[in-house]
Amino acid sequence: MLTAELDEDSFFLAFDEWGSFIEYSLGKYAKAHPDIVASVYTRRGPSGNHSRGEGHSEHRWHSACFIGVVGRNSAPILDTIALALTNQVDVPKEVVEACLKDETKKRQISCRNPSEYIRFKADPSWHVEDGHCWAPQGEDVWFTKVEWGQG
Repeated sequence: MLTAELDEDSFFLAFDEWGSFIEYSLGKYAKAHPDIVASVYTRRGPSGNHSRGEGHSEHRWHSACFIGVVGRNSAPILDTIALALTNQVDVPKEVVEACLKDETKKRQISCRNPSEYIRFKADPSWHVEDGHCWAPQGEDVWFTKVEWGQG
């Protein structure tokens, strides 16, 4: 599984939430690449990796979200997620503005590949298939929104 780690502490200095950033960017990616099939898993927890943002000492623990992608050609999916979180790529301007807390803190957002392979038990969070981004709603139901593929 390819993984990345979002430093949530750095992200939440700038924005209120990050899920919609992933939904919109994956929706646009899925629409442009309808043959891609991949699942995105997330796990939130503490981390001591690359803590360098405001409020972090050199090796201070921070709140993190570990993101894993499984599927054919999963590297572009992980790149799409990282770019959406760090630079708001493929996220509609109105979504970014609705979540924005502090424009000056955006440059501190960190979403990187860990220096070593990370194994973690994670929850299914999104799935890309048939040109759509899908999200779970309950235990056995998945849904998509047309606007996730817009941009």
